[in-house]
Amino acid sequence: MRKILLLLMFPIIAIGQNITKEEREKLSQEIFDSLSEKERQKAFVEILGLDDFAIDKALNSHPNNNDWEARLNKQRSLEGYWRKKWYAKQKWWTKAKEDEDVAYYVRSKISMYGLNNNWDTKIYTKKGQILSPPKF
Repeated sequence: MRKILLLLMFPIIAIGQNITKEEREKLSQEIFDSLSEKERQKAFVEILGLDDFAIDKALNSHPNNNDWEARLNKQRSLEGYWRKKWYAKQKWWTKAKEDEDVAYYVRSKISMYGLNNNWDTKIYTKKGQILSPPKF
């Protein structure tokens, strides 16, 4: 059984190894540098909106604090789903070679840039609970 699992995992691992870590970092930096300040701000607001949506939905699904593990799993599941949709709608998605790791690096760079510029308090406000997915 273990051999079957290893054989099933090998193609997945091989597919994900097409781009080296250095290439991912370089490509994500190029993409980040190509974004205007306005595009970065828009992306930052969308990123926080998606994260807040996932947190709110997970909290609604598992309101009991003792269910923190189930809540966290739900939140991560929603974040993963909506991130993929968000990545696919970005104009730089094809430049990222449709690689989720590259996209995640870009997302992280945008998030950190926004937090360092206090955009979380200047341009983003959460208005109550977010019960439907953000539009982008």
